[in-house]
Amino acid sequence: MSTSMLLSVKKVFQSLVAFLILFVACMCAATETHAFTLKNASGDFFSAALDLAPYNGPSVTESIGENWGYDYESMSGCLLATKKTVYHTVTNPGAGQGVLNGVDPKFLNPDSRFGKAFYMSDDAGTTLSELAHHGATGSHTIRFDLNLGKANVLDFTDPSIAKAWGYTGGSITDATKAIGPNAIDAGFNVIKVPSLRGSGTNYNVLTDFDNLLTPQMIVPTP
Repeated sequence: MSTSMLLSVKKVFQSLVAFLILFVACMCAATETHAFTLKNASGDFFSAALDLAPYNGPSVTESIGENWGYDYESMSGCLLATKKTVYHTVTNPGAGQGVLNGVDPKFLNPDSRFGKAFYMSDDAGTTLSELAHHGATGSHTIRFDLNLGKANVLDFTDPSIAKAWGYTGGSITDATKAIGPNAIDAGFNVIKVPSLRGSGTNYNVLTDFDNLLTPQMIVPTP
């Protein structure tokens, strides 16, 4: 078999293996959907959708890149139908109906951790713990789809980013409340941060509520 034929067979095999890796990842869980275009050294392209929970694109794509010659750093980074399931708990049915009608910024509390933001978590129980910490009890929990494809997320689950913004957790202060407006000025519309009250990760939507949030279900809080 000639060298050129061997190289062609190898490229086909690599593409098949990469596709299988992506297909298996796609079957694992479906809370976030990401689409990437991978490019190898010969300039060939293929696309695949990944359903990952949580999203761990770099680990998957680095594996493909390191083992099969794909340039994961030059991925297009396009996101198609990207969503995250998040929860918000209200303290009375009227508030729940108000949220379902659309988030009204005038009702957001400027004295919250990052100032005026719509606070949610990827764990429903964490929303109850957050309310309990402030002496409140939940009546109804709303499940939303958060459109990450339209979100510009300031990710404080990354310690280096949190440090760069001077965020260390702890009590709510004037400095933490200033982060929200400063993030908006910098072009962010969501702050992602570990909850201090539960096991979940909190998503604090600062602007663009109608574009980012789609309510899916409301249920009485247990």
